[in-house]
Amino acid sequence: MLLTFIVDPPFLLFLGYLFACALPIVTDTRAAFKSRAFWAGMVVVTIFNIAVGISYWWFPDWMWMYMLRPSEWSPPARVIMLAGGLLAYYLFFRLGFAGGVKVRSEGRKPWGYVFMCGLLSLVIIAPVFDQYYHVGTYREYLLKVAPPLPQSPLGLVYNIALPVMLIVGALLYRWAGRER
Repeated sequence: MLLTFIVDPPFLLFLGYLFACALPIVTDTRAAFKSRAFWAGMVVVTIFNIAVGISYWWFPDWMWMYMLRPSEWSPPARVIMLAGGLLAYYLFFRLGFAGGVKVRSEGRKPWGYVFMCGLLSLVIIAPVFDQYYHVGTYREYLLKVAPPLPQSPLGLVYNIALPVMLIVGALLYRWAGRER
């Protein structure tokens, strides 16, 4: 997936590496994918995916940074695109987690990867920030009438989802870190 979707894969890798940091030193990589850290991260990704799903359904053109116009697609095509995208998001989390598991198996924590993935998200969003900040249809964006994200209907979604994701994520990360 692309555009707001190109911002999201590095963020999901970030989450994968971050939750891998909660693991003790890994000796059994298969067991890591059954750990509290893995499932805690999956809960956070699910909260994120709910917000993404709502965003995509309400403002699909925005989710593609106005470079595609899925609002003009048939509902089945939009559902297929959304389902595929959300499944890919779980895959990106798993890839980040797997990378973190590899680093943990060497006795280190993947904090450098966490930092780099977070930085990459910011670097990717910088050139498309205007598209990211204004939420609407392709036509509304071109006419410069798309409202800013905080004033759009999605503002409420993110005002709820982000604090929930941070609070639940912090609590689950702490819980996951207690596993030995």
